[in-house]
Amino acid sequence: MAETTRHFLMSDRSLHLEASLDKELYYHGEPISVNVHVTNNSSKSIKKVKVSGTEQDPDSWVLWEGRGASELEQG
Repeated sequence: MAETTRHFLMSDRSLHLEASLDKELYYHGEPISVNVHVTNNSSKSIKKVKVSGTEQDPDSWVLWEGRGASELEQG
């Protein structure tokens, strides 16, 4: 399992993400199912969560690449 916590400006509470795979070994071409659990204690609305990684280095997976609503409205 991998996890990360994100803190936002102007918010005293955080967003916590956990991701896990349904098994330890996958074969070439086999779909990979990722289970993601989000605990949003912040006051921000989260519009997008992106999970990405490489087969060669699963420890380098990026668990968080999302934006809060205020950032989406500005950019």
